[in-house]
Amino acid sequence: MTLESLPDLAARTFDEDPFYQWLFPRRRVPKLRALMALALRRARVEVTDGGFIAWHAPDVELAGSSVVDVGPALRVLASVRSWHRLVIAWRVLRALARAHPLMPHVHLELLAVDPAMQGRGIARRLMEGLLAHADRHGWPVVLETTNPANPEIYRRFGFETIAEIRIGAAPRAWVMQRPAGDTHLPRD
Repeated sequence: MTLESLPDLAARTFDEDPFYQWLFPRRRVPKLRALMALALRRARVEVTDGGFIAWHAPDVELAGSSVVDVGPALRVLASVRSWHRLVIAWRVLRALARAHPLMPHVHLELLAVDPAMQGRGIARRLMEGLLAHADRHGWPVVLETTNPANPEIYRRFGFETIAEIRIGAAPRAWVMQRPAGDTHLPRD
């Protein structure tokens, strides 16, 4: 797996996500690919066979992270046929960002596993590496999800819901946090 292939893997992984299905009802994968490429340029990425995890932490200064070319994202968002839907999406994203704690924390940006390889422990191994890094530094870990199956999965890693967001017709979203230094091991 190469770094260049990661936006495609993320797009395939998130193709079934309720938020992206709602935002992009048609021709979703190319739009997701562009958005995921932008997100990956701003994150630390750990890759393994079949998946990757992308995240931000207070100790990670990324080259060029302060100036991000948002042109690709704007082109994708301009393809949203409903301005009303775009405004609601913007409000959801703002609410998610505002729910993050003000203290330094690790932000899990993306966790993607090839759909054909899911259920083999790949996500667990990736998550354990991220959590070990956060624990060494005493930082909480924060993530957002719009997939209703995910909160229960993340609870196994010690995450708790700190905000539930429901705006307009957009699918429900959750912000979850794992406390700093939590040595909670995932349960099967």
